Amino acid sequence: FRTLQKQIDPFAQIAELQKRGESELFRFAVDRASKYNSTISRETFRTLYQLTGGDMLTLKNEMDKLSDADAAEEF
Repeated sequence: FRTLQKQIDPFAQIAELQKRGESELFRFAVDRASKYNSTISRETFRTLYQLTGGDMLTLKNEMDKLSDADAAEEF
């Protein structure tokens, strides 16, 4: 990675992003659910967290799909 970074450094900026922890992603999921006037239980979140491997974009996309499939008050 460092060799590639040195080669493209003059042409671009590289940002190394940290993976977010479970508690931070839970807060994200709660906020995301509230945008759909819904809630998410800790148990449901843990299931989604395990299924998505803790990837924020995948978690967001799965929550979007669930909100489209059912307009329930809770995910």
